[in-house]
Amino acid sequence: ARLGEIQREYRQDGPAAISAYRDALERDPRNSVSRLGLDALLEQDALRGGVLDILEPLYEGEGDNSKLVSLLQQRLTTLTDPLDRVAILNRIATIQEDELGAAEAALETVCAALAIETSDIQLIERSEALARSADRFGMLVDATTEILSGNVDSDTLEHLAVRLGIWQLDQMNDVDGAEKTFRRVLAELPECVPAFDALERIYRAGDDAGLATLLWQRAELTYDLQQKKELLSEVGGLRRNSLDDAPGAIVAWKAVIDADDADARALQELAELYRADSQWVSLIETLERKAELTESPEERAQIKHEAADVLRSQ
Repeated sequence: ARLGEIQREYRQDGPAAISAYRDALERDPRNSVSRLGLDALLEQDALRGGVLDILEPLYEGEGDNSKLVSLLQQRLTTLTDPLDRVAILNRIATIQEDELGAAEAALETVCAALAIETSDIQLIERSEALARSADRFGMLVDATTEILSGNVDSDTLEHLAVRLGIWQLDQMNDVDGAEKTFRRVLAELPECVPAFDALERIYRAGDDAGLATLLWQRAELTYDLQQKKELLSEVGGLRRNSLDDAPGAIVAWKAVIDADDADARALQELAELYRADSQWVSLIETLERKAELTESPEERAQIKHEAADVLRSQ
C-alpha cells in the first residue's frame, strides 16, 4: 500500500499505483490505504476502468451494495456501447430493488435504460412492475413522455408509446393525454390495433363524434367484409341518432352499400334518410333496388307501389 501511495502522490504514475494497490489488496482485502488510494484515482478518466475492475468485485464480495451501486454508476461513464450501458443499468436496478429495497431508485435506473433501448419490451415490462411496486406511475409517465418527446422509430411507437397511453388512461386518469398519445401512434402507424382499441374505449365513454370518426377509420382499413359492414353501420347509426348528422349518416350507409349492394338494412336506412331529407330521386332509386332484392312478390309489389307514389307526388 505504501508503494502505491508513493507512485500516486509523488511519482504521479497512476498505472503503477493501481498495480501496487492491487497487490496490497490481494494480501489484505481490508487494507484501507489501498482502498482510499484507488478511490482517489477514480477521478482520473483514463484510470477509472482499471480501478473499477479491482473495487467492484471487492465490494460485491463483501455485500456492500450501496458502494457497489456507486461504483457501477461510475462504470457507466467509461462505456460508450448502448448495450453495455443498458446491461450495467439493469444490474444497478436489480441491486437497488432486490438488495437495497429501493424500488423508486430502481425505477429511475430502468427509465435511464429505457431512454437508450426505447422499444425493449422487457425494460417496458420491468418499468411498469417497478412503478406499481413503488406507486410511482407519475414518475414513469413523465420519464416516458420525455423519451417520446423527440423523433422515435415505429417500434418505439408501437411498444412504448402505446404503453404510455395505457398508463395515462388507467393509472393517471389522464384521458386527454392518453387520447393525444394514441392519436400520435395512429398518425404514424395507422393500423395499430392496440391504439385503435384504446381510443375506442375512450370514445365509448361519451364521445360519439370521436367514436364515429374512429370507427370510420377502422372500416377503411379492414379487409373483412362483415367487420367493415358492422363498423360502417354503427357509424351510420351514430351519425343519424346521436349526432343528428343526416348527411354523415347517408355517407356511412352508402359506404355499406358500396361494400355490399344487397344489404337490406342499409337500403332501409337510406330510404328513411332520403325521405326525411326530401331527396326524392335517391329515394326512388333505393326503393327500386329494394324491390329487386325482395323475394316476396307481395313485398315487391308494395315497394314498387311506394316508389310510384313518391314519383307521382313529386
